[in-house]
Amino acid sequence: MRKVMRSRAIAFFMAFCMMLSMISTDMLGGVMQVQAESGSETITDGNAGVMATSESGETPTSWDFTISGGFEGTIQNTSATILGLEIDATASGAKFYGRDAESQVNAGTIIKVPVSGNSTITVVAYDNTGAKSLTFNGEAGTVNDKTATYEYTGEAGKVTVAVTANIYLVSMKVEASTVSDGNTPIEKNYLTLDGDEVSYDFRVSTFAGLGKDASTTYTHSDGILSIDGSFSYKDSQHGATVGDGTILHINAPAGRTIITLGPCQWGSASVALYLGEDELSELVAIGGLSTDSETVTLEYTSEEAVTLSVVVSGGGWLHYLKAKSVTPPNSYVLSGSLTGLTDAELASLSALNFAPTTTSEYVVPEATIDASAGTYSIELEQGTAYTVTALGVGNKVVKTTVPAYTTDTAL
Repeated sequence: MRKVMRSRAIAFFMAFCMMLSMISTDMLGGVMQVQAESGSETITDGNAGVMATSESGETPTSWDFTISGGFEGTIQNTSATILGLEIDATASGAKFYGRDAESQVNAGTIIKVPVSGNSTITVVAYDNTGAKSLTFNGEAGTVNDKTATYEYTGEAGKVTVAVTANIYLVSMKVEASTVSDGNTPIEKNYLTLDGDEVSYDFRVSTFAGLGKDASTTYTHSDGILSIDGSFSYKDSQHGATVGDGTILHINAPAGRTIITLGPCQWGSASVALYLGEDELSELVAIGGLSTDSETVTLEYTSEEAVTLSVVVSGGGWLHYLKAKSVTPPNSYVLSGSLTGLTDAELASLSALNFAPTTTSEYVVPEATIDASAGTYSIELEQGTAYTVTALGVGNKVVKTTVPAYTTDTAL
């Protein structure tokens, strides 16, 4: 009987010793650390139990800083790796404390975020003060209300997010950057026909990593926009700072392409549209404007796919660029006699202006006029009605409405 009891006592003692071997105490600040193995991760907790572990496999790219998101407990006077994030709260006053709706994060806390290359890091804080109290690799992020974003350009590694005040953080995510660093080749692509449209807003974090000179070309991930010259993100109000000689290239399809620029009213820059060395438009100001809501439109029609170049002269800022291919219209030839004009008016007639009565992107060509015969012909868009004015004869309105899709109309 004594042998059985002694055997049970030994077994109990050995099990107790094994449990002790899994627990260690850290005398810094009297904080106990409990280490638990979960797949390939070691999760370390501070005062309030073991933080949630991650599943084995790929490192997460988004984090919900709540208890239900896996951030339960406190990290203080120590460091921990939680779901791929290295959280260092060893500095005096630093702390990371998970709560139901967000995590309390004190000044001095460091979070190292894994990235696989060019990336956009987005952090959502409880308020604007929290968003402003973060730095990324020592640099301020782009703050929009409660959100701070940072554009990382480089190889795989970790971005250091430092907290400079006592704040509350809600979430964080890492996304592959939409802008290349000039070293990563991106396949050249074109707008497609039939109304394809792209838009690039230089006021948001997508372009916050741009800070370049003429030695580098940046290409957007869609392969349609590329930029040569001095082009760098300024802020969410001004957009991008654009230097003299900068060129924005747009790969356009056959047919008509409309490029719309949203300039900042300040600055002194102008732009012109080029195809190779051929200038397609005169210089148009994108600086010194009366308001911040004005737009500049450049367009070109080509029989084949081409690369159009918006060339900047002077310096200024640019809010956005949009490019759109216009669906080729179904057109028809309208012709007839000019019975509404006298012989004297026909002799003075310089042109016929066909103005659509409804909004249309169709570019009305110049009408062919035979004054001696008193006839005309023109190619118009089907389904659109027009008002016709005779130029050179006092801008006489010769037809209030040309019915939509009429092939023979006397004017």
